[in-house]
Amino acid sequence: MGTPHRLLPGAFRLPCFPNPNCRHIGTTMNPSRIALAVGLLFGIGVSACSDDNPTDPGSSTDAPNAGTSYTLRGVTTDELGRIIQSRDIISVIVETNQSYFGRTGLVKMVTAGSPGYLQYGANGDIATVYYVSMNGVLVDSSWISYPFGSKSSSALPAVNQNLSGFVVTSQGEITYVGTESVTVPAGTFETQKVRIATRMAMGSPDGELMRNERIDTVFYSSAVRYFVKQSGIQHQIFGDDTTTFYNVGTLSSYSLK
Repeated sequence: MGTPHRLLPGAFRLPCFPNPNCRHIGTTMNPSRIALAVGLLFGIGVSACSDDNPTDPGSSTDAPNAGTSYTLRGVTTDELGRIIQSRDIISVIVETNQSYFGRTGLVKMVTAGSPGYLQYGANGDIATVYYVSMNGVLVDSSWISYPFGSKSSSALPAVNQNLSGFVVTSQGEITYVGTESVTVPAGTFETQKVRIATRMAMGSPDGELMRNERIDTVFYSSAVRYFVKQSGIQHQIFGDDTTTFYNVGTLSSYSLK
């Protein structure tokens, strides 16, 4: 199977709008140089990728065609509103009816030269890979579904792994929120909203070293068959020290084929 996106050593994953190979900037850690991340691939010794295929809904024939492209503008700021990063990311669907990580009928999308996979489910959900990593090493991964069609809520796969003497735990929920009319540079769209909340901690035999708490809301439009907006907040917690980052991603243009 392919390898999910991994962090650079010493970099902490920041919130990012969803795409199959979401790339991130990093912030310098404390002297321990330990990075902890939880993420969604869309474009969260070690547990390798398994071929588990939980609740596979089957793939829809209504996925975007090859040649379809999306441009998103992403802006990340700190708690004072200072811009940390602002850039455009172009994602292009290059192939359809692909196989990856135990599933078939997938869409292959390339973003900034890196491939990723989406499953447009027959039930209206969209599936992607959830992964957890530390210092660029994959801790765990599994398929999860954004419940746009099933309009449900579910727990994210729980993680409790020992990695080189450090214990990494992760838990979270993914929840259908409802509908909302959203205006972005690409236009005004009727969307469905899903919220993803994740909580991670990493500890050593001497006690907890750090925590990462993150909430993201994604807005999906059936008109473009993709996400038109994402907003997120992430807290990095070291003892009594908390650093907060905000991220907003908006669709600026698209081309359907």
